Amino acid sequence: MKRNRIVGLATAAGLVAALAGAYQTWPSARSKALALVTGRSVDIATSSSHHDHDEAGEENAPHDHTNDHDHDHDHDHAKDHDHEGEDEANADSLALSEQARHNLGLKVQVIELATYWRSIQVPGFVAKYPGRSERGISAVTNGVIQKVHASTGQSVKQGDPLFDFQITDEMLAASQSGLLKTLRELEVIEAKLARVTELVKSRALPVKDQIELEYERGKLEAACKAQSQEMALRGISQQQLDEIVNTKTLLRHFTVAVPTFPEEMSGTSASTTAYTVAKMEAYPGKAVRQGEDLCDLAFHTVLNVVGQAFEKEAELIGQAVANQWPITASFDVGEGDSLVREGLKILYTENSLDPESRTFRFYVPIVNEVVRDNPGPGGAVYRSWRFKPGQRARLRIPVQLMKERIVLPADAAVKEGGEVYVFRAEGERFTRVSVQVDYQDSQTVVLANDGSLSAGESVALNNAYQINLQLKNRTTEHSGHDHDH
Repeated sequence: MKRNRIVGLATAAGLVAALAGAYQTWPSARSKALALVTGRSVDIATSSSHHDHDEAGEENAPHDHTNDHDHDHDHDHAKDHDHEGEDEANADSLALSEQARHNLGLKVQVIELATYWRSIQVPGFVAKYPGRSERGISAVTNGVIQKVHASTGQSVKQGDPLFDFQITDEMLAASQSGLLKTLRELEVIEAKLARVTELVKSRALPVKDQIELEYERGKLEAACKAQSQEMALRGISQQQLDEIVNTKTLLRHFTVAVPTFPEEMSGTSASTTAYTVAKMEAYPGKAVRQGEDLCDLAFHTVLNVVGQAFEKEAELIGQAVANQWPITASFDVGEGDSLVREGLKILYTENSLDPESRTFRFYVPIVNEVVRDNPGPGGAVYRSWRFKPGQRARLRIPVQLMKERIVLPADAAVKEGGEVYVFRAEGERFTRVSVQVDYQDSQTVVLANDGSLSAGESVALNNAYQINLQLKNRTTEHSGHDHDH
């Protein structure tokens, strides 16, 4: 068997040698040889075209199909690299369709340089204005309530009637009687003095008679003044006193009216200046004594927003007071909604700390606003105010003025490591731009005017995080694409 294997190998070697010789002899033989070796048929004309001798008789090197494959692959690979170069140029840019912008609720705005106040935020609440927001009405003399003109919750203005009052005070009645008697005596003296003065001029009477009457008139005038003051102390107004003097009758009934408003509030709008009846304790037929409470009026036209700050914030708040910097107050008026009022000023700060919370209070006056006037029976008006004592608030206290900055909503920026990006808008394409942040809080981001963005350019105001996420996903998908070599 070993001998047979050696013979077989020798035969195969001879066959290969014969074929090699034939391969060098003519093209058809070479084609047949390739067919025998590779088991594939080869077109003679094609094979010949690749292996003809040149004019010098030199034979071209055999064609390598592997090199053809490499060449094609290199060509495709170069095209891929060209595509990658284009993507790298747009690595920070992303085109968003109109549908995508709509789905994101994307907002775009032109940049403008602005002034921004860096601030701190402290909690607060709405409170009554001490000494001005309440007004008590009490009985000026003993009497009986005859009619009540207002009810609890009703809005009343200066001069509006509150209730009718019948006087039962004997001392007040005596003061009125004394005043009327003095007035009658004064009229008699005035008439007598007029006659005596004429007689003195004609020398029918001596001058001393005129002097005596003038002296008597002076005493009566002093008595009238004293009696008028006594009645004023008993609650009789100047209008009521004039009524007594002019009619020469005792005042048995009078109407208690809404008093004048605090002088400090004279600058508020006349349409909103009003009291609200907070409590009514008078009712028809009720006998009351001098000084007894009849009703309480609330003056909510001007209130205070009371801020509560920590001890470490005292210097910052004191700086705002000294410079009269504008304060911004935010009020919760509904679920997720806030009502903002700007341009307020701190009136004063307390000079003591709460020993437990280590906080102090400061006071910011605010003019109230009418929400609506609801009509009631008999022409009564029930007013609803925008701000109410006890309502919670947040106060923003300015601590630093920042000029020539780019001020955007916080949602316009996205942070990634040490970088912060915003997206410049150019049609449907949004380009990521690295920016320098000078200040940021939960609502606002303030960017340095360093040339990264310029006034007049447009940027996305919201959803920067979602845009950046989509940009990163696109980059990740591209970097994960492999090429076959």
